Amino acid sequence: MTMSQIHGQSRTEMEEPIVFYAKTGCPWCNAVRHLLNEYDVPYEERDARRDPRYLEEMVGFTHQDKTPTLKIGDDWLIDSDAQAVAERLGLPRPAETKMAA
Repeated sequence: MTMSQIHGQSRTEMEEPIVFYAKTGCPWCNAVRHLLNEYDVPYEERDARRDPRYLEEMVGFTHQDKTPTLKIGDDWLIDSDAQAVAERLGLPRPAETKMAA
């Protein structure tokens, strides 16, 4: 099974990395990070708490400052959670919230 079959996405969509806006210490961000890592989904994490440029960038695109927020292709998942991210990527829904360091 190929990566695109696992995630239910086209090759083009998988080639564009997910941009994952997070905040240090956010338990929902940790759960999303764990999900992405568990299924080897490539992403670029931008810590909006540690780097004000990322917060400004996220607010500029979404008009809000809540995390986790992800840009997947042309779509935005704003103030999301691991279950919504799993659904959007075609991954199995997590049965429980698992935290990644």
